[in-house]
Amino acid sequence: MTDDITPSRAMPLLHAGAAQAASNFEPVMEHVIDLYESLETRYERLRLAYASLMETHMELAEQLHALQDPAHHTSPKLSEGIFMTNAAGTILTVNAAFTLITGYTADDAIGKNPRFMQSGLQDPSFYKDLWLEISNAGSWQGQMFNRRKNGEIYPEWIKISATKDRNGGVLSYTAVIYDLSGVASQEVKNLSKSLPQNVYRIQPAPGIPEASKT
Repeated sequence: MTDDITPSRAMPLLHAGAAQAASNFEPVMEHVIDLYESLETRYERLRLAYASLMETHMELAEQLHALQDPAHHTSPKLSEGIFMTNAAGTILTVNAAFTLITGYTADDAIGKNPRFMQSGLQDPSFYKDLWLEISNAGSWQGQMFNRRKNGEIYPEWIKISATKDRNGGVLSYTAVIYDLSGVASQEVKNLSKSLPQNVYRIQPAPGIPEASKT
């Protein structure tokens, strides 16, 4: 015959059961809290990444709009050929002066890497130094030889600047070029018509607009 459970005997059993249930539930709650904090952290990271992406999109859109603005192309500085690339070096847009200088239209250039215009007169170390300067200082300017669409090699002054986001990541590169064919020395003109040495570097030629030397 089973003994009846009296209230005095039941209360300790209930307390023990409640304590056991609480001890089993506590790890579950801790796990839920950890999971919530982890999700909250991930959400904040995603929110910041999205904000940075939108900022990058807006900055690139503004740059593209500025270069595509007809007022920009008809300004007094039409001799400034300009092209912009993304961070990977793919040309996104060019202005009218770029086409006048190089002979390449927007359709010819957009989607390509600027390497397609290289003359072959500068060796890899020239470009290595150039990109090292851009990485360290944010820009580089100097003289080099490039090739027009008609095959002519010509001297140009070029300034390349990196545009970065607030975290220091590169958004785009903008290059401003000046055709030095009309102002370069006879030595430069003769060199551009002959077989050159592997690397040829010269001092800035006279006649370059002051804006390009800043």
